[in-house]
Amino acid sequence: LLSIGEATWGEVMGTGHLERLRRIRDLITTGGRYDTTRTRLVCYSGAGFNSELAAAATTAPDEVTLVGFDDLYRTPA
Repeated sequence: LLSIGEATWGEVMGTGHLERLRRIRDLITTGGRYDTTRTRLVCYSGAGFNSELAAAATTAPDEVTLVGFDDLYRTPA
């Protein structure tokens, strides 16, 4: 399983969103049908991320990816 994600538009995402994704991954792992050893947890937000979630992404860059408004709507160079 490559990734599990959640998207919000008008809500700043926090560690609660990340913990929900981790719980989903744990449930999928318990089911035994998919290899989740390298599954990325991805948060997409139009409103941004709080400092705790940003720190978690910095601490675990191989596990957590944050995709914000600027990432989605970047003007081509």
